[in-house]
Amino acid sequence: MGRKSKNTSFDMRQLVIFHHEKGKSIRKIADLLNISKSTIWDIVRRYKNEDRIESIPQSGRKPILNIRDKRSIIRRIKCDPQISAPKLAAELNEHRGISVHPENIRRVLRSEGYNGRIARKKPYINAANRTKRLKFAKEYIAKDGEWWEDVIFADESKYNIYGNDGRIRVWRKSKEELNPRHLQPTVKHGGGSVMVWACISAHGVGELVFIDDILDKNRYLQILQNNLKKSADNMGLQNGIKFYQDNDPKHKSRIVQEFLLYTCKNILHPPPQSPDLNPIENLWDELDRRIRTTPINTKEELKRRLQEEWLRIGQDYLKKIICNMSTRLRHVIKHMGYPTKY
Repeated sequence: MGRKSKNTSFDMRQLVIFHHEKGKSIRKIADLLNISKSTIWDIVRRYKNEDRIESIPQSGRKPILNIRDKRSIIRRIKCDPQISAPKLAAELNEHRGISVHPENIRRVLRSEGYNGRIARKKPYINAANRTKRLKFAKEYIAKDGEWWEDVIFADESKYNIYGNDGRIRVWRKSKEELNPRHLQPTVKHGGGSVMVWACISAHGVGELVFIDDILDKNRYLQILQNNLKKSADNMGLQNGIKFYQDNDPKHKSRIVQEFLLYTCKNILHPPPQSPDLNPIENLWDELDRRIRTTPINTKEELKRRLQEEWLRIGQDYLKKIICNMSTRLRHVIKHMGYPTKY
């Protein structure tokens, strides 16, 4: 269906009839008033045949919300995206005396492209850390993908035997919630877990280290001493290590920093609360998806699956998540230090 044309005003129609009675042609009136000839002809014909200028009153209920009301709703949503439709309806009733159903509010919002969505969970970043994120992004934004290829990213992660700690979604029909295929098994104390440390670069994966004891600064130093140089050699980075790790207190301890000072030619110092600036976080999620293709029942089986899938991580995938670091940094600048989509 085509878009309805806007009606000409009553004053404009009177002006058309005035010029018509003065003997001017349809073409001259159209040129004079900048109105199409068909519109002029309709106004003149209605005046001659029906002796009227105004439009016939239209049937149907008038809209409850006018343009001003709709603009007010949109402004309110922009100020507070978490406000509910019932509360918006109550505010309109209280401040402007308009009784409107919440569904009308939702209809207005949908017409402007707004839809209700579950808020994505992201770490809270205070003002000081947003400033640090912006400073880091501006410092390294000029580094291209080739520069980031030689950076080694390191981190730890925990894997539970019975899946992750979050909610699992399943596709099921009504009254099938207790079907074993639709359940997320839980056991007391989580059924056990495995802590791992690893490092990656665009040239490949490093050693995957299973941590069975308490991970303190001394144990972390031991992991670096035994695996960092070995991993860098396997990746072909013998000329010097550019090392990237987060701000965990163990990582920033004096003994660890002294070791890195004599081992790495370049130590990057990322800002706090910035998991979106460490590509290995994406790899942890990818690894978890790969090992969950079949059930895992024991810690030994979990370790075996982790090791198998770790060795299957391809270089193409690693380049994909690492060489876009400049894009991640641009997003940090674009969002003024707030969390990004990564």
